Amino acid sequence: MDLAEKAARKSIIQQHGRTIGIITIPSFYLDFEGKEKNTNNYTSTSRDVARIIHDLNAAHVESIVIDLRNNGGGSLEEAVKVTGLFISGGPVVQIKNSTGKVAVLSSDSHTGKQYCGPLAVLVNRYSASASEIVAAAIQDYGRGVIIGERTYGKGTVQHMIKLADSPELGEIKLTVAKFYRISGGSTQHVGVVPDIIIPSLINSSAIGEDTYTNCLPWNTISRALYQPTSEINQKNIALLRKEFLEQSSKKPLYQSYLHDVRLLSQIRKKKTVLLQETVFKSEQEKIKQLEKKWGHEKYGAKNSHPDVLLNETAEIISNLKNIQTEKLVALHIKNPRNRRHE
Repeated sequence: MDLAEKAARKSIIQQHGRTIGIITIPSFYLDFEGKEKNTNNYTSTSRDVARIIHDLNAAHVESIVIDLRNNGGGSLEEAVKVTGLFISGGPVVQIKNSTGKVAVLSSDSHTGKQYCGPLAVLVNRYSASASEIVAAAIQDYGRGVIIGERTYGKGTVQHMIKLADSPELGEIKLTVAKFYRISGGSTQHVGVVPDIIIPSLINSSAIGEDTYTNCLPWNTISRALYQPTSEINQKNIALLRKEFLEQSSKKPLYQSYLHDVRLLSQIRKKKTVLLQETVFKSEQEKIKQLEKKWGHEKYGAKNSHPDVLLNETAEIISNLKNIQTEKLVALHIKNPRNRRHE
């Protein structure tokens, strides 16, 4: 993936008369050499996302969706900085090394929150490492709603060590630390569980840290000192989930998508394979057709239908905007200082 493909990008969609900004982040990148040389225009994810937020604010978007699908990670520093663009500063991730020492990485409170409106983060099974740190922090702060599938579960830090000076002898990968959410739980093995589940075509039984027999287990450490916001709570999530199920049940396109997801799952779960070549080839062809029809998320292939997961996420964030607007109106009515004197 070259820089143009992995660079953060923006788009704007309309949903029920509301303008929603989409920030797609394929990876967390940083021009380390440019930063070391103190070059003014060095490339980084946080710089690009900050510019995108400025553009979306200028376009008067009412909500923002951060699309982290297929984001396998990258620069931890940039993941922390990107998170800081959406919170008012504070801890983002904890790192515990092999000696038991815990370090807490925080966003810069002096930078300030660049966007204050309704926020959603879209993830899938290929969202890993640094992208899981961003999604977990947004969820722990209650800053936004996480949507999609459970993430990869890559919560470990590895160093590559050369076995000798000769490159032919290769390297060994050594796990030296683990990532932990600010709420205390590890992102290892379990990943980040979305607030609202939307299934994808990805074969989750074959993808993810928990598919390896030698992967480190999930565990917890002490909670970091942070103050959650009141923007998203369990009551909001329950209401959003209820509205999503009701609305999506009436959409033929989404129901067709769910049908194909279930069909694909049934084919993959088969434990026996018929020796008849025609039957085997037919099933393999069916898998290819379904992936092509809806777009294979792993490769970002062109599909014959709109991005269903993104459209449903936009619907959910639109509903969140309605909930938060109603809440503000209710607070305004309850506050005597806001009432007009007769």
